Amino acid sequence: MKPPHEIENIEVDLFVQALRQRYGYGFEHYAKASLKRRLRNLKEYLDVPHLTTLLPRLLYDETLAQVVVNTITVQVSSFFRDPDVWRSLRQDILPRLGSYPMINIWQAGCSHGEETYSLLILLKELGLLHKSHIFATDINKESLAIARKGRWPKEKLIEWSENYAASGGSHSLSDYLSVEAADCMIDPELRQRVDFMEHNLDQDDCFVEAQLVVCRNVLIYFDNTLQQKVIRLFYDSLQRGGTLVLGNAENINHESLGTLFIPTHNEQRIFRRVMSEVSNCTGDETCTAQ
Repeated sequence: MKPPHEIENIEVDLFVQALRQRYGYGFEHYAKASLKRRLRNLKEYLDVPHLTTLLPRLLYDETLAQVVVNTITVQVSSFFRDPDVWRSLRQDILPRLGSYPMINIWQAGCSHGEETYSLLILLKELGLLHKSHIFATDINKESLAIARKGRWPKEKLIEWSENYAASGGSHSLSDYLSVEAADCMIDPELRQRVDFMEHNLDQDDCFVEAQLVVCRNVLIYFDNTLQQKVIRLFYDSLQRGGTLVLGNAENINHESLGTLFIPTHNEQRIFRRVMSEVSNCTGDETCTAQ
C-alpha cells in the first residue's frame, strides 16, 4: 500500500500529463512543491476529493482547462516593482539602446501588464517610444486580456506612484494613468507600442530578435531543467550584447549557462548576453564585456 504522499504524486503526474497531451500545457518541470500546493487549492476551489475526479471533465471542457492554468500560473505584477531595477533600466540599460534604429523588447510572463506599461513609460520619458516595440507574452489567456485593456482597480495607485517616484520618475504616474470610477486606465498612446501574445516558455520557440528580454519572478517556479531551457531560449532571442533582466529572487547559477551571460548589475539581476558562447574565459572581449 503506497503512502498518501506517493498517491498524490501519482495523481499530480497523471493530471499534468493529461494537460500536456490534450492542450499542450507542460507543467512537468514546474517546482513540485509549488505545483502540488496550487493543485490542492484547485481541488478545494472545485470541491472535489481527488484530482483524478476531474480527469474526464478536463479532457472535454476547455473552460476547466483555463481554470487549471489560471490556478497553476502565478499572476502577480505591479507598476515599477523593485524601483532600483527600474532605476538601472532608466539610467543604464535603455539609454544604451538608443543607438539602434528599432528597439525590440520581449517581456516574458507579463501577467496583467503593469510591468509592460512600466517599460513603455520609461521609453516615452527617454524619447525612445517612437522606435520601440514590446512583445509581451504569457501562458494565461485571461491575464493577457486584462493587459490588453490596460485597466486595473485603482486601489494600488498610491503604491504604484511611490514606486514610480523611487525609480527616478521625473513626472507623475497620473500623467499615464487616468482614473475613472473604481479603475485606472493606461494612456492609449502606450498601448500602440505593444503586442500581447500567448507564449509557453516550456513549449514554444523564440519568435523575435530582441535587444532586451525582461522575465521577472517567473523562473523561480520552474525546476532546474526548465530554467536551463528557458535561459537558453532567452540567449537565442537576444542580439549579441543584449540585456536580460530577471527577478530579484532569481539568478543564473547553472554552471553550463555561465558562458551565455555575464552580470552587469548583480543586485538587480541584470545580465549581458556574451558576444559568442565560450567554455571558459580567456581574457578576450567575450569574457570581459560589461
